[in-house]
Amino acid sequence: MKRSEIRTKIRYNIRETTAQVWANAELNYWINDVQKEVAIALHPNYNPKLIQIKTQVVSTGIASYDLPSDFLMLIGHADLNSESYVYTPPNLVRPVILDEYGYTASTKICYIRNNEINFHPTPTSVEDGMGAFYTYLTTPADFSDDATTDGELSDLAYNLVVDKVSGMALMKVDSEESQLLAKRFFEKYEFDIRRLNERAINDKGAIKTSD
Repeated sequence: MKRSEIRTKIRYNIRETTAQVWANAELNYWINDVQKEVAIALHPNYNPKLIQIKTQVVSTGIASYDLPSDFLMLIGHADLNSESYVYTPPNLVRPVILDEYGYTASTKICYIRNNEINFHPTPTSVEDGMGAFYTYLTTPADFSDDATTDGELSDLAYNLVVDKVSGMALMKVDSEESQLLAKRFFEKYEFDIRRLNERAINDKGAIKTSD
């Protein structure tokens, strides 16, 4: 979907076909910002263009490696030397991983911190020169113009962007009607994300999206 199409849908929702209260530049800024939020919130199956696989060559005694410049979010676990390194949120990384979270001190884990991916235990000479594989979401690029470039999310995802930005724009107007309408768009946005994510988890077949 092109930015002009996204913005036209937003302007329809906020009942302003030409810029008066909301400048195009303002809506464009929100579109770029919210598409990143949607990419993280929505199940990756809906945005296949954002899915990449990274091969990170590891070295003896080095646990931390720079993430790709376009990194947005890790998907699943990492694999090194035919073993899985379980992704662990940084707040759960301890000298001894808490058993109630399903980890033990001997479990191989990976975690993200300071724009780096970290492997525990630290690779040894056995893994030296091997590739660690992990799948990640790329950060959707900002739209460069209105008409020539399609966004990197699916049309379905951009409809979520439309709802969220419509709500954000309406919050700018100090009237009961606008505030109520904004609330409805926010609620629709949250409801649709939950519904779509549940569908992605429960649907064993392929999810069809429009590019």
